[in-house]
Amino acid sequence: MCRRMTKTPMRVSDTAAAMPALRALLLALALAACQSVQLRPELPDTLAASPALAVSGRTGWLPDRSPLRFGDFATSARRVAEQTTRVPCPAGCSRFNLGIFGVTFETQRTRARQTLVFTQEGPGAPALRVEAFQAREKEEREWTWQAFGLNLRDGQSKVFEQPFSGTLVPLAGAGPAWRFVLGNPVAPTPGADAEAAGGLGFAESESGQRIELRALIGAAERTGGGRATLRAGYRLEIDGRTVGAVSVFGSGQGQGEVWLAPQIDPALRQAAAALISTLLLRPFP
Repeated sequence: MCRRMTKTPMRVSDTAAAMPALRALLLALALAACQSVQLRPELPDTLAASPALAVSGRTGWLPDRSPLRFGDFATSARRVAEQTTRVPCPAGCSRFNLGIFGVTFETQRTRARQTLVFTQEGPGAPALRVEAFQAREKEEREWTWQAFGLNLRDGQSKVFEQPFSGTLVPLAGAGPAWRFVLGNPVAPTPGADAEAAGGLGFAESESGQRIELRALIGAAERTGGGRATLRAGYRLEIDGRTVGAVSVFGSGQGQGEVWLAPQIDPALRQAAAALISTLLLRPFP
């Protein structure tokens, strides 16, 4: 039986912008915690014979800081950090009072930087050092009306976000390095949006190889009946051919599952595994 959830009160102006992410988060929690929902990824033919590698090292659908493991692949203990600072507002940010109307406007801006660092290890190829970060700035403006002895407050906010990006560098300089850029995290979006695959990101090596990230589609079936198509995770494609996949919501306990094509080069499998680990460990917005 699912636990009852409570929500922190929000301003009306913030609620409208947050509702799509909130609905996706609540559905992700349902998929991870409710035994009545089973999410079954629909794998392409190139991965049909690949075994499902169970993921460990995550608490529910959230990562902890212990090593992440799937099959013969494992990360080191990872370093995760977040730093938030207040920064000067650009022109137009101000605080003033309109005199007899008793209206006060105040704007502030904060900057957050999240970093993720670990080493990816696997069979047959040099270990990769993974360094990734994401920067986000948030501008909040609040105004207060003083009328008849009451303070009436409202506000709005804007978020300026850089994509989550980083590098995969072989230790001891063995082999080409990779750079990657990740788009918005996959959410278990139902309906027609489940098929949308744009903007999920890519990785590119110094030698010119490129891995594109596409949506991994899954079907959620409830024990009481009914079926919905959802985005379950990511597929990794090279020249239109899927060489790996990861279900970020797992099966039942939310740990995740990984599939890797056995016939690809070990160094490429290592890079794919490092990218998959990053997708599993990236901070949830």
